[in-house]
Amino acid sequence: SRCQRKSGKETYKRLQTDNLIAAFKEELMSQDWDVVYWEDDVDMAYSKFIDIFKTLYNKNCPVKVINRSHKYKNLPWLTKGLQNACKKKNCLYRIFIKLRTKEADTRYKVYKNELTEIRTSKRT
Repeated sequence: SRCQRKSGKETYKRLQTDNLIAAFKEELMSQDWDVVYWEDDVDMAYSKFIDIFKTLYNKNCPVKVINRSHKYKNLPWLTKGLQNACKKKNCLYRIFIKLRTKEADTRYKVYKNELTEIRTSKRT
């Protein structure tokens, strides 16, 4: 059986560096919270708090699109063939997890061990 791939080559990741978190905290501290404090309805106060919090969080820690095709860029020893072999190994693993058969387990482990041998020899 074939592995199902996710459509699209991009994933999303929220940027959360120390500087961004510090800026977020700074904005939280300088925010005027009177609109929350003076609200009589607890649910409305909570809703307003969450709105302010989310707005500041999204402003200071934005979500960035990450292109998955650059996954192996920092590994110069990892050739296109090895990249494809890694994808096949991951595919065999997903098949094993899905089916939980001895045959799928054996196919995955044999391929994984062969690939590990090749990868370690390529690194040196």
